[in-house]
Amino acid sequence: MEYSIKAIDTSKQTLEKVAALLKECFPKEPKFTYDFLHWQYVLNPVGKVHGFNAFWGDELAAHYATIPVEYTINGQLRKGLLSLNTATGLNHRGKKLFKSLAEKTYETALEHGYDFVIGVANANSTHGFVNKMDFQLVAPLDVKVGIGFMSGQKNQAKVSAYHSEQWYTWRSSNPSHTYSKTKTGTYSKSIMPGLRALLTQDFTNKKALYFGATLWIGLMPEQKAKGLMLSFPDKLKPSPLNLIFRDLKGDIGHIAKEKVHFELFDFDAY
Repeated sequence: MEYSIKAIDTSKQTLEKVAALLKECFPKEPKFTYDFLHWQYVLNPVGKVHGFNAFWGDELAAHYATIPVEYTINGQLRKGLLSLNTATGLNHRGKKLFKSLAEKTYETALEHGYDFVIGVANANSTHGFVNKMDFQLVAPLDVKVGIGFMSGQKNQAKVSAYHSEQWYTWRSSNPSHTYSKTKTGTYSKSIMPGLRALLTQDFTNKKALYFGATLWIGLMPEQKAKGLMLSFPDKLKPSPLNLIFRDLKGDIGHIAKEKVHFELFDFDAY
């Protein structure tokens, strides 16, 4: 019997199978529920999930999903995909299913008019994306902790996510997290006790300063600390987070770290 490769459908039955597979592969991650996947895959105002499943008979053997995003790149609004959830069942590993699903996703993405794929990969998966699937390793994301927040020149970015009000409302309704908005930006509880994660900042408020323990992860042109924000020691990081990028059409070119604005709200860590 051969594996059957199918585009992800968002029926409740299928999303419940996907949630079960993700829980099998990531047992310490509580967010993978039907409600979370329905929010992430179906309700996104930019578009529905794009990706593929591999089935062994009726069993879901592997899953790869991306969701549509909009970015301003070199002054143009471009539509791309954010690489997200990847899982291969314990009994189906070593069959190159992830690579098959990913390449099918990128091939059909071109047919649907997507220009690029962007994502955040940990140390274990970065090698595969860069060396086997033609992604550029843009840079490890900066990690800062302290009392204050980060400032920078967002208008100098050549690559930055476009967030409509509709997108912001959707992103803030993530059923797996609770968010709070202050004068400096939007925050969430972090995995580190006593630290709040700064997900996105309000750059219009130049004087606001949050006096609390803050975690900031991202990239920003000409970044500067407001308050006391220090680089998180590499030896204490659970795993480096790397920004990766694949130009699907070949007309974007190399992405320079110092020209990228990317924050926690732009991917799915919180």
